[in-house]
Amino acid sequence: MSPRFFIPAAVALSLALGGRAEAAKVVGKITVTAEFRHSLAGEESKAAGQIRSGYWNEPNSVRDVEPPYVVPSSDFGIALFPDGAIAGKPDDLTEVDVRAGGLDKNVVVVRPGTAVKFRSIDPFDHELYVESFDDFKPEKQSRGAFRTIEFAHEGIYEVRCRLVPHFRGWVVVTPAPYVLKADASGVFSQDGLPVGKYTLRIFFRGRWIAEQKFQIENERGDFPVEVKIDVPKAPGSAPAAPAPAPAAEEGKAAAQTPKKPEDR
Repeated sequence: MSPRFFIPAAVALSLALGGRAEAAKVVGKITVTAEFRHSLAGEESKAAGQIRSGYWNEPNSVRDVEPPYVVPSSDFGIALFPDGAIAGKPDDLTEVDVRAGGLDKNVVVVRPGTAVKFRSIDPFDHELYVESFDDFKPEKQSRGAFRTIEFAHEGIYEVRCRLVPHFRGWVVVTPAPYVLKADASGVFSQDGLPVGKYTLRIFFRGRWIAEQKFQIENERGDFPVEVKIDVPKAPGSAPAAPAPAPAAEEGKAAAQTPKKPEDR
């Protein structure tokens, strides 16, 4: 199990709130900085020991080793919480493909009670599991086979494969009324939002790395909000804003311990 780490980096979010206050639209973008990618490469190198992660593992006289790529549409989870809102209802069956030794989306965000269908399209076998989650123990899964797992409780579930040691993915179960999806360039949006206060949270590799609060006021017209968010500089640093955490250590599902509303 890979150790937990904090990434010294910066994630820039730019938000624009448009439309009438009665039904506003949030349009934002996650911008991954070069510093974020380089620090991620350093953390991966430490975790892998002598194996260097990156675009190519061997330095040469032509170019340096490239830091890992971050694909916003796959690597980030986005949840939007209106103040005082009730928990969102379970999603419809969510399908995820297992391909190229991993999940087609590294982060899958769903509400409590949602069933997730894992379908393998890899030419080799997998044995997916979540540690300490009795409903998701290792089970052989060949090409074309699928497994459907219900995630009943809020928590962070790290999905691993017993046959592919580098396999890592996350199912994030949150009661957020709005789950947003970013495209490959990091752009995301949500319309139909009423007047009120909101909290936007960004998930990346095992933890909520950023939190931004904003307010849609009772006025007409468009108004932009631009924010730069810094994540902790080193292990042990306090986060920029409170963020939810699983009841168990990373890699262990908080399946049997539902969160209290104030812990969301």
